[in-house]
Amino acid sequence: MGPGCYSPGWLRPASAISASTFSETVLERLSATLAARPDLAHVEIHRGPAHELEFLPSGSMDVVILNSVVQYFPDLDYLLAVLEQVQRVCVPNGRIFLGDLRNLNLQEAYHASVVLHRADDNELMDRVQSRYRQVIQNDEELLLAPEFFDALARHWPGVTRAEVRLKAGNYDNELSRFRYDVVLVLGERQQLAPVAFWHDWDAEGRWRDSVMRRMTSYPAEAQGVRDLPDIRVSEAVAAWREMESDKTRYQTAKEIRQALQKHGENPDTLFSLAKWLGVDLIWQTLGGDGRYQAVFNPVWTVEKEREILPRADYHRYANNPTRRERQVALSHELKATLTRQLPKYMVPNAILVLDAFPLTPNGKIDRNRLPNPKVNNYGVQDYVAPRNSLEKSLVSIWQEALTLSQPPSVTDNFFELGGHSLLSAKVVTLIEEKLGYRISLKQFFQQPTIEAMALSMEQQTSDKDSSEEHGGIRWPLPKALQYKLESYVCSWGGERASTESLIFAHHVKGTLPPLFWVFQGDQEFAQLAKYLGDSQPLYGMRSGHLIMDYQEDDIQAFALRYVTEIERLYPTGPLFVGGNCQGGVIALAIAQHLLRRQRILPLAFVMEWSFGTQPYLGSVAFLYGQDSVFNPYLSFQHPHLFWQRSFPDHRIEMIPGAHGKFFVEPNIQGLSSTISRCMAEAIKNSPLFIPTSDRKAEITVLNLPNTFMSGGHYLLAVKLRNASTINWNRTDISGLMLGNQWLNTEDKFISRQDGKTPIPSLLAGQSTQLYLPIKAPEQAGLVHLNLSLIEEGVCWFKGADQGEIQFKINLIAPEAYTLPTFSSDITRHGAPILIGGTGGSGITVIAKVLAEAGIFLGEQTGSSDSTSMMENWSSSLLPYWNKPLPCAMEAIIRKDLEETVNNFLTTRDAEKNVSWLGLEAAIKRFFSSFFTPDLA
Repeated sequence: MGPGCYSPGWLRPASAISASTFSETVLERLSATLAARPDLAHVEIHRGPAHELEFLPSGSMDVVILNSVVQYFPDLDYLLAVLEQVQRVCVPNGRIFLGDLRNLNLQEAYHASVVLHRADDNELMDRVQSRYRQVIQNDEELLLAPEFFDALARHWPGVTRAEVRLKAGNYDNELSRFRYDVVLVLGERQQLAPVAFWHDWDAEGRWRDSVMRRMTSYPAEAQGVRDLPDIRVSEAVAAWREMESDKTRYQTAKEIRQALQKHGENPDTLFSLAKWLGVDLIWQTLGGDGRYQAVFNPVWTVEKEREILPRADYHRYANNPTRRERQVALSHELKATLTRQLPKYMVPNAILVLDAFPLTPNGKIDRNRLPNPKVNNYGVQDYVAPRNSLEKSLVSIWQEALTLSQPPSVTDNFFELGGHSLLSAKVVTLIEEKLGYRISLKQFFQQPTIEAMALSMEQQTSDKDSSEEHGGIRWPLPKALQYKLESYVCSWGGERASTESLIFAHHVKGTLPPLFWVFQGDQEFAQLAKYLGDSQPLYGMRSGHLIMDYQEDDIQAFALRYVTEIERLYPTGPLFVGGNCQGGVIALAIAQHLLRRQRILPLAFVMEWSFGTQPYLGSVAFLYGQDSVFNPYLSFQHPHLFWQRSFPDHRIEMIPGAHGKFFVEPNIQGLSSTISRCMAEAIKNSPLFIPTSDRKAEITVLNLPNTFMSGGHYLLAVKLRNASTINWNRTDISGLMLGNQWLNTEDKFISRQDGKTPIPSLLAGQSTQLYLPIKAPEQAGLVHLNLSLIEEGVCWFKGADQGEIQFKINLIAPEAYTLPTFSSDITRHGAPILIGGTGGSGITVIAKVLAEAGIFLGEQTGSSDSTSMMENWSSSLLPYWNKPLPCAMEAIIRKDLEETVNNFLTTRDAEKNVSWLGLEAAIKRFFSSFFTPDLA
């Protein structure tokens, strides 16, 4: 098994597990893990090559897994030797799983697509084709045609049958296009029975309905779909045909790329259909043209006779990975011999070894199709030697990884020397192990020369401290997962915050709150970005499909890695998270972590969720395809009863299309419009919880009195602005109020909560004017008056960044005033609150309301005058004569009282009114300090 494929998650269920790896690093890491895990005492790890299994007794294993490692075997004979040992240790009816096998039939299509993708836009295809032919010659991995396993099943002793399986999942990359898995079943010889009925594939999808109808009628028979074009490889196959064509030699690479089109069926559609039908699915004839056959519900029959083939007959189904190494050795030997026997000017600069000369239709050598000597390393041209120790070390690593006969030039392009994505991952690992530098695969693809890479590594050293200041990744993935993930996303489009970033972006200048989505592939990412529009920032993250086991540890590792980047990209403000298929699991974990970090997450999207329930208290939208096999509403009447137990705040949205078809037209239009609508609706809802990062307000006192009396009542006019990025609900929903506290000069509380007043709903950035009644402490002297917002029963907004303001107040002890004395001294004392007694009978409504506000009327004020001042809301106050006045009503009254008092003082009987109040002409100044300067 490959070194990146071990995970404690899958080690637990079995009764006994033996694992072997050639990597000492992996062995050390796993040994440490096992030593710390008593629950994995049944697991033992050995170090050694794949064919050395002598430590295992015969017939001791039920299943043997060779995952993502066969391509590194030296040749087919070694694979057969490994299979012999594996068969020996398996029980008679055991299973052998071989994963991530490279398809020999698609070798040309794979290299054609890679070479064409890397070509410059204006580069002529004549040169691109030459480089393509050389890369084909230099492939150093073991590739196997699927027919090899059919031959094993028919002729190899002990192998019952071979089940060839394409990669499942709605993602599109090198693994899904050009690799496949195989299960070898051991035991009594079997063969695949003839398929009872074949369905012809059609682009309109009628074949699906036909399969479903017939499988319902004949559930025991095997059915097949033939001539099925794989949409995932269709573009690569088209590129291969252009590479082999003489007609495209003088076209540019850009013209060819623009002409390529995808067509066909996503194999994941068939996997979903088989799952829905409850039957098995195998694949046949995985040819180089990208057209396959699929068999639903395969039937196996006993085979009586079997012809044993010589090993040499199996070689037709595999390439020879050591060919390049042998060619290099032969080239070196020939050149050395010629150097000894010929003058220097007659010794060729480059010697190429070919399996056969390319011929024209007339049987002559086709010189145009001969490989270009400049794109190989048999003879080095325009050589630039390494200039420092770092470049020398890189030259050594490149030569080792590429098995070059001579050291490469520091200006040579890695991929033109025969490198590819897997070899680049190997070089990245060697650089880290030998030199201690961490290079991402994205960097490697962008800087594929030793010269550029060395410069970047030197810059990395000088910028180390600077990068720490600006926040490096604080929650890195395990190296095995990191490298795998980088190999998937290195070709994604979009902007990237840094070379370490695993999140890509489209429309970063959009004005709407960002959407972070966990995709299966780049095509989905590009499509959703296109249809959401330029105003919607969209950030793409890769799911863990084919990278990790969906165990909790791996899910949390991915989620925390993404959360680290999300918080760096958007440290404050609302944002949205979503994911489709397996990506929904990671998306929900990301949402959980963001909520724990007090981030505003108006809505999380989970698309095609089929992973059971798990508690999530935030708002979540479940998206299901109207024609999807995973849509529970097609099979159950009340699925919401299931969801509401774990997702109390959820909504269900139906989108057009079947599973695997949501990101193609016309379904993508329905998906994008649904997402946009849901986000627009969610952002309007003010969050019930205000996170610390959004506790931001601006508070300004408009009428702070010049003099404060100890024990005095005051009404402050206050301007409040919502300086956060979210909307605030009104007080009766949010509990948010404006309040004040009194502290001594050492900032110790005199009164933890004095006055308070409710607030209305405020949009982000919106302001309002409030009136805050306060009562000064009874003890005269220096004190601090603090104003801030308070979440009733929760906490105060503290600090200047949250809007808290503080005033230093000198409280003066009040003197005993009579009304005449008070009137004469009003100018000297400014505009105090305390005026006199409650006056009259003391039971009028207006006197009581004004007294609560700190306003005491003179003795001459009577009931009729009070009622006149109260106007039409006096009756509304009567029920509260002996009760506390509701905060909302008190705020309304204070606002209305401003206009009422103004009218009272400016009528034709103003002098009489002033006389009743016992303040003579000074009354205008008194009321102006309460309400607005316009009254003065």
